[in-house]
Amino acid sequence: MWVDIFSASDKEKIEEKIDINPNKPVPYQIRLIIWETRDIPNVDLEDCVDIFVTGQINDGVIRSTDVHYRS
Repeated sequence: MWVDIFSASDKEKIEEKIDINPNKPVPYQIRLIIWETRDIPNVDLEDCVDIFVTGQINDGVIRSTDVHYRS
């Protein structure tokens, strides 16, 4: 933070005021890569499993990845 102090006569010399309001929130997207999973039960006879990951962030909404078939 900085403070510039000007006299009343100097205020006319200032070309442009700087907007110090906080930035408006912008929408964003989080992308998560899951590189490895562990202890996944193998329920298929062909040693394959259809896997997906489910998670929850602070908003409480449960989200899931797409299904990776025969992993």
